[in-house]
Amino acid sequence: MLMNLDSRITSLKKNMLITSVLLACAFVVCALYLWTAVYRSCPKTLLHNVSRSLEEFLQEASNKNNFALQGIVVKDLSSDLVVEESGLDLKMFERGGQPEKILDPQGIFVEGNSAKFLFREESGFLLVEVSEAFFSKIFYDDVFSFALTDEDGYVLLSTVPELIGKKLKTDQMFINLSGNLKSIEWQYSDLMGGYIGVFIPISFYVKSFLPILLACISSFLAIWISSSRDESFLKSMKSAFSVVSKSVWFSVKEAENDRETNFVPVKTTFDELNELQSAISRLIQLEKASQMELHAMLNSLQDSVDELENAQKTLQEKNLQIISTLAEAIEIKDTSTYGHSRKMAELALSLAQELGITDPADLEAIRFGALLHDVGKIGIPEHILNKPGRLTVEEFEIMKLHTVYGERIVRNISGWDLVADIVRHHHE
Repeated sequence: MLMNLDSRITSLKKNMLITSVLLACAFVVCALYLWTAVYRSCPKTLLHNVSRSLEEFLQEASNKNNFALQGIVVKDLSSDLVVEESGLDLKMFERGGQPEKILDPQGIFVEGNSAKFLFREESGFLLVEVSEAFFSKIFYDDVFSFALTDEDGYVLLSTVPELIGKKLKTDQMFINLSGNLKSIEWQYSDLMGGYIGVFIPISFYVKSFLPILLACISSFLAIWISSSRDESFLKSMKSAFSVVSKSVWFSVKEAENDRETNFVPVKTTFDELNELQSAISRLIQLEKASQMELHAMLNSLQDSVDELENAQKTLQEKNLQIISTLAEAIEIKDTSTYGHSRKMAELALSLAQELGITDPADLEAIRFGALLHDVGKIGIPEHILNKPGRLTVEEFEIMKLHTVYGERIVRNISGWDLVADIVRHHHE
């Protein structure tokens, strides 16, 4: 060990450096994973919330239940797209003979641009018009921008006025708005018959990544500083460790050769190393005392085990004698079955061994169950039990109850569930 001390310390430094780098890399990977998760989940969450809010407004307006909200107009139309209350003809909203859900951006009943949604009813249509002012007010945000397009990608409403009327590709991922590059996420809405888009500034992701970048740089700096300090500490500790290791190694060899171990601590300039040697010395003394105490405990335990085994053997023999005596007492009452229980026990054990049953507890339960299988005959009247002739139907029914009586008697003994089952079902 002493000859390889230099290589061991070098290997230790290398392993410490590798471990530190791996931990730092793991931290960076986890941080990047979390940042990526935020990058993907943030726009989806925004889209979901905006789409749900707008759909809730439309659903409430289409129900016409005391709906009154500034910026949203609800009108009843006939099947010919004529406003019922004013007679205004809105045939302009037909395209190819089929009404469209989302129409031209120019407002009809509101000022400025708007989005129109047609809901089919029994007598015609319901027109819900959402103004640009309402959309911008409800979904205004200092960082994110939003847009509502029809199925072809034409922008009907947006918190960015310059986008209204323009056609956007719903599969494009980036857009330049007023010199600011932004990423785009789209979500289609069946109720609105178009797309909801959210525009997220690239600066948002950059700002959210800066703390992660600073944390990564800090972790690598900490690794470099820690490695430098560790190297200096290991060099100064090398000489002290060499002296102490000799003493420890000598003590270990003595212990391996079953000789009495006498560890003598070596004074060094490292308090930690001195404390370690003191602890080793105390451990050796405790180990000696423990060995002596353990030896005495093992001897005492062995004596106790021997006594318990003898007591258990005696108890088992007495239990068997009691059970055998009880079985013989039953056979004395039933004169026609003398020796039957003993023979049944021998036959049951032989059958259990043939079936591969080797558990001592199971074999003992089978043996006791066979010996006591007729213990319930105690409850059968003697004139039925020892009747020389054929039993009547009523007498036979009473005779069959001896299995029930037997189970009831045996079930009261703790741990004899299997014995009770054997007694109860030995005629099945």
